[in-house]
Amino acid sequence: MNTDDHAARPAGTQTWPDPSDAQVSLVARILGPHIRKARAERLAAEQAAAGRPAVERVAA
Repeated sequence: MNTDDHAARPAGTQTWPDPSDAQVSLVARILGPHIRKARAERLAAEQAAAGRPAVERVAA
């Protein structure tokens, strides 16, 4: 971690503590399926766009 960030903070501000492994794991379990779905949808859209002529992509 860059220590310069700590020196540049105004007085009176606080930082978030580093998350525990359990917290990171929980967030990954909750967000993982949503991220995989979004990636699959984006890939499908890119593949569909690659199959169309350039004129249709510009019009869309």
